[in-house]
Amino acid sequence: MASPEQAETDEQKRATGVGALLKASRLRIGNDLRHIANILKIRYVYLEAIEDGRFEDLPGHTYSMGFVRAYAEHLGLDSDEVIRRFKNQVVDDHPEPSLDFPEPIPEVGIPGGAIIFIGILVAAVAYGAWYVNTSKEGIIADLIAPVPKRMAEQPASSGKPKEPAPVVEAKMEPKPEKPVETPTETVTAPTQVPATERAGVTTTVTAIVTTAETPAPPASTPTPEPDAPVETVATP
Repeated sequence: MASPEQAETDEQKRATGVGALLKASRLRIGNDLRHIANILKIRYVYLEAIEDGRFEDLPGHTYSMGFVRAYAEHLGLDSDEVIRRFKNQVVDDHPEPSLDFPEPIPEVGIPGGAIIFIGILVAAVAYGAWYVNTSKEGIIADLIAPVPKRMAEQPASSGKPKEPAPVVEAKMEPKPEKPVETPTETVTAPTQVPATERAGVTTTVTAIVTTAETPAPPASTPTPEPDAPVETVATP
């Protein structure tokens, strides 16, 4: 609770401060405070707190200076001089608190020896894994028999399967048919020859037609025409 002397001092500052100056200027020109609040778009309670010197009721130091400057310019006062007095009054009434930042607590780090030990352990594990992998590859290579030299020298096949050789069907030639024996027919055709009187002898000519035996031609060849009949004339 403030003492009576301090309360009296605060009243005197308020009577001669920025708030009293703004209030006296407003009353001199006869403006209503609510009307000014509507024009400046500032809440009525904030303008009332400025006139009463209750700057702690304002939303913040930056907003307070903006409200005071707008209010002073509306009343026709020197805004820069009013802001200077406002800063001095605020500093005297409410000195800025000193900011004491706590010292950061040092973080407990990992000792350097532990880092070196972890690095050596990781390197050993990596080397062991590499050695095991390489040794396994060597054992497997020893178990696999080398490829014979003859097979290694053979050129690699193209991978395409060889096509089987085409099968040629043997054509059976037809056997020649045996010639069919055609029986020889001897046709004795009486040929009437007019009687010729030669030295009183009547000669009778008998024609004997003999058909020659010809073998039957094969089916694929045309059949030859038979020979013309041969006439045999018997002479006395």
